[in-house]
Amino acid sequence: MMRFPRILLTGKDPASARVAEGRMALDPFRWLLLVFTILCQLDAQDVVDCADLTFTKGTEDSLGSYNGNYEVFEYLDSIMYITETQHWYTLRDGDAPVGTLYRCGVLAKGGWGVPQAHCCTCSFGIDPTEATRTTMFAIGEHRYSCYYECEEVVCATTTTTTTTITATV
Repeated sequence: MMRFPRILLTGKDPASARVAEGRMALDPFRWLLLVFTILCQLDAQDVVDCADLTFTKGTEDSLGSYNGNYEVFEYLDSIMYITETQHWYTLRDGDAPVGTLYRCGVLAKGGWGVPQAHCCTCSFGIDPTEATRTTMFAIGEHRYSCYYECEEVVCATTTTTTTTITATV
């Protein structure tokens, strides 16, 4: 009998499995399926079609008290693609992404800038993936739109192949 590592499930999620010495409790196919599932969940980056990005402005919610005459809002459950130098609307209008592409779940906007809200600041000096509601990511000096809940995504690569078939009769 082949010896495989035994998988011990420590919870309902396959990612919580750990490997132990001994004979396999699962048949080889299920063991491979479980390992494949776990590997797919490790640090998987989403691949998106950069030629066809879909943007969604989520549910509007106030950021609370603010300075000045213009309230500041956040748009929860958004889908906003940005780069470190490009706002979502430039990518929506057809500009190709330059540099690393991020998908952000929250967009914040304010008439006099997001920092008018007492709750929050925006910084262009942070990694977009580390941005939070308290310290949002800003693109350059512009702080009228800021972002958080961002994750890095990868543009799908397209390749063209040519196959030539020659038949001899």
